[in-house]
Amino acid sequence: DDVGSSGVVVAGEMMSNETATTIVARLERLERIQLETQVQFTSLLSDLRTFCGSQFRLLNNNIRCHGGTIQGSQVRKRASNRELWLLREGEANEAPDLAEVRPAELSKNPRSLMGLWNEYEFGIDGRKAAKTWNAREINNGGKVKQKYWRRNQVWMVMARLVRGGRTAELAAIEIQKVYGFQMSVTKIIDSLIKDKQKYPGGIHPNLR
Repeated sequence: DDVGSSGVVVAGEMMSNETATTIVARLERLERIQLETQVQFTSLLSDLRTFCGSQFRLLNNNIRCHGGTIQGSQVRKRASNRELWLLREGEANEAPDLAEVRPAELSKNPRSLMGLWNEYEFGIDGRKAAKTWNAREINNGGKVKQKYWRRNQVWMVMARLVRGGRTAELAAIEIQKVYGFQMSVTKIIDSLIKDKQKYPGGIHPNLR
């Protein structure tokens, strides 16, 4: 294409500068709308997953409270015979509450940054949220410690961006802008680890 003083030549035909500017502006607007739609869709999907997870956990808890034996995602300590007898005798105030125990386990293969973030912030499939793990749980075996350390590279970057005012969805998109939208979670983690040695402060300039 050639640019003249009075317009732009496109495919052999003259287009005014005003028309060209309008087209460019509309293309930019369409691109912005597409990005906003993607962010909204990702946010809605994340909210839906969180809601469904909470409902399944509630269902499992209710089943267990009424004597169910389903091996649900949340494990609850069984009441002793004395506690059950107290409940039957109307002395429930003397029986201790059932304690909820959530296993400190990491998922096998998170397929998205948002899935990784939900594991950190809320826990997946009834597991304990990774951000609440104690030192003993983190260091429970070499493989667990290594896996937690690697995933923590993503968690810390996303947590920093969220503290800066972004939503988790936008934080994930910003990371993907730097390392590629088609790159797997494993490769993104590898890139973050390399950047710890490459950039001052160990953080890519676009993620500060």
